[in-house]
Amino acid sequence: MSNRPTGTAKGGRSVGRSIELAALLGASLYYGKHISEKWGQQKQLADLLLTISDENEPQPLPPVMENAAAKMLSESFLNSPAYLCIFKGSAEQRRANLEWLFSKNISVLRSLTQGNNKDIQLWCMLSKENSKISVKSFVMLIHCNRKFSSWDYIWNGFLMAPIQIGSANVKRLFKVADWIEKVEGKVRNGRECMILNRAAVDKYVMSFLFLLLTFS
Repeated sequence: MSNRPTGTAKGGRSVGRSIELAALLGASLYYGKHISEKWGQQKQLADLLLTISDENEPQPLPPVMENAAAKMLSESFLNSPAYLCIFKGSAEQRRANLEWLFSKNISVLRSLTQGNNKDIQLWCMLSKENSKISVKSFVMLIHCNRKFSSWDYIWNGFLMAPIQIGSANVKRLFKVADWIEKVEGKVRNGRECMILNRAAVDKYVMSFLFLLLTFS
């Protein structure tokens, strides 16, 4: 009896080898992109350390600090009644959902702040200590007439929201957003203005201010 592999067995091994090679190539490209992005972020941080002139002055949010701003927002709004209504579950899960949501929110706004567009403004105050930069405060200003298309959100990754934060949470999020938009319209009563969409201050700064007010 012949022990030579049949054509089917050879074909199966060939397909398996091709899949392995494709997986290796995909992993190499993914990690290569990941390393490249990390290197780019480190370079941006280094450049920011060298160019930051006055850490007590408000300035446009640097792209490399977007994740830090999103994290600070998630801590600030963790126990907000609106988000307690939207995100059911543990505080840890709510924190993760908010951080993802705010990072996408900032990405959408960043993508629309090109050129001389003043309808959307992302401002922050940074602190530099021991070669480390942190966000101490952050505000998002949006003109009341500025509307966002579905494509704006899809292009910046919001299509993954049902997977990342849950479809039920997404439904409640849009329901609350619609309610807020209606209330804002009534309050403005036809007047144009810049809306303070989000604002947050580092918790340590808030604690320091609280102590100053308490003992002053």
